[in-house]
Amino acid sequence: MDINTKYDVGHTFVVPRVRKRYKNIDLTYDGYLWVREVEAYEPYVKLKRIVKITIQIDKRGTSLFYGVIDNDEDPMKDSLHQQYRENQIPKYTESEAWYIARQYANREEEYFGEW
Repeated sequence: MDINTKYDVGHTFVVPRVRKRYKNIDLTYDGYLWVREVEAYEPYVKLKRIVKITIQIDKRGTSLFYGVIDNDEDPMKDSLHQQYRENQIPKYTESEAWYIARQYANREEEYFGEW
């Protein structure tokens, strides 16, 4: 059986992300140090890489799952892969991914991708 895949092992793509962090703001007033913890939303972009393709065939048809890791992660390390379907792999450029991440950060929302 010949099954064509849209992406191959080794394909890389970028994803926008926003995480909530807490920062301490120090204020000295009348000789006392006051510390206030505030939320900050940090935008960033991750580079992901496909390291595995799983094909599931049953009576309903064929399903493709792509095993994805962070690009800087060692593929030989025994770790869990994230499973993406073909339509879940974004086609953003790095600048588009940064733009999306900044938009979510400006709205003060965490963002870890669309599922």
